Amino acid sequence: MTRPVRSRTAWGAGSTSHRDTRKPAAQSHFSGKRKKLTTDTAALKISVHAHTAENEVLLLPAEADYTKDCVAELGQNDGVCPFGTMVVLVERGVLLASAIFLLEGDRMYLAARGLGAFCNGVRITSRTATTARELTGSLYVRYMPEDLAAALTERAALHQQVPGVICAAHEYTQIASGNKDYVHYYRLLPWDHAPGALIVREAGGVVRHPDGRECDIFDTRESTLLAPDEPTWELARRELFGD
Repeated sequence: MTRPVRSRTAWGAGSTSHRDTRKPAAQSHFSGKRKKLTTDTAALKISVHAHTAENEVLLLPAEADYTKDCVAELGQNDGVCPFGTMVVLVERGVLLASAIFLLEGDRMYLAARGLGAFCNGVRITSRTATTARELTGSLYVRYMPEDLAAALTERAALHQQVPGVICAAHEYTQIASGNKDYVHYYRLLPWDHAPGALIVREAGGVVRHPDGRECDIFDTRESTLLAPDEPTWELARRELFGD
């Protein structure tokens, strides 16, 4: 397991898209390593918050919980479980470059600040704003206060809800590619959200809090709304949070 190394910049890695029909083999492989991975990940979670402001390098592993969820879902969806690998380069809180590799479909997403986002070498262009009467999105409210989650879920019932897959790499690339109108998150961990945030923004999308503030690497727990274009983000914000 890679340990934090001092430097002027900060790296972060996360995980998310995978297809494997061999459930017993996958389950055996992951379960044997899960205890050590969970321990090491917990130690690095403490390090990221302690050192990011000091501009140190942090190589963060994939979340153990995501591996567990992926294995649990194998066999329930024809052996398909979104899973992949993410990495992001951050300096003084600014996202500079990121990559997400999705094993399913053999897709590599790359982005660099001010230079655009690409999938398998093809530039991702800004999506035309949706003209559909009903938005399509995914709502993650697990870590929200119950009263806020209930109100948001009620408003989102007016939309076509796509079941979440607990896989940030999948969700962010879906937004960047314009395959969903929005995704809502509440709990924010830098290794989960920073890589995809840069890709979405460089593809012409939006990653903001409902009050209009841009989401950054130091945010922890507050509503965050992703959309593939500005007009769709504004529409989703109004319908989910009101004016």
